[in-house]
Amino acid sequence: MEGLPGASADVQVFFGIGRSVESSDLGWNLTTLAERLEEGLLPIAADSGGNVFCLALQGRRRGNVLYCDLQSVFGDLEATPDLLPVASDFDAFLTKMRPFA
Repeated sequence: MEGLPGASADVQVFFGIGRSVESSDLGWNLTTLAERLEEGLLPIAADSGGNVFCLALQGRRRGNVLYCDLQSVFGDLEATPDLLPVASDFDAFLTKMRPFA
């Protein structure tokens, strides 16, 4: 990913509904990240470092998958995290997946 140190990230988990592991639940992530994320971003997955992948639901980036680098504002709950483009849509995001090696 352009702009990300190391240029890649993993996908540890895709969020779901009614998950037994709270941090993997879509609702929990929506609530927990509501004040950190821009309006119109839906958190859909997390990497092993606690950063999230989001789907843009509105505006000029609608349909894009973005990487929300929460580490860029670690400790500053008022700051807006960096958003890095990952893919133009969800299908393109999936084509970028590679097996863990």
